[in-house]
Amino acid sequence: MNKRDFFNAIVKADVADEVKAFAVKAIEDLDNKNKARAVKAAEKRAEVNEPLIAKFNEILADGKEHFAVDVAEALGIKVAKAAVIAKLAGADKAKVKVGKAYRMAYKAKAEADEGEDA
Repeated sequence: MNKRDFFNAIVKADVADEVKAFAVKAIEDLDNKNKARAVKAAEKRAEVNEPLIAKFNEILADGKEHFAVDVAEALGIKVAKAAVIAKLAGADKAKVKVGKAYRMAYKAKAEADEGEDA
């Protein structure tokens, strides 16, 4: 049983109002602590991911498709992390057939073709 379960059990039990008030206050304190922790974690993720997103966009700037493995190696991260960075960067992804298998490749997001006569 964790703290939240304990305090919720107290709130629902037939106990003195003072005990219930204490449990409600404790639950609010837990919620506030968790919110602060989530904000701090999000800031830390953004701090780590921003340089990776910038490097990722530099790699894709040539307009060619790049395999996820190659991008991950260039960034010095794992392939799964490269997929997250690609999603954050808004890159287009596609499955490319290589031999009998398919590999994930990323390409810079296609901009709207404005004023282009073909």
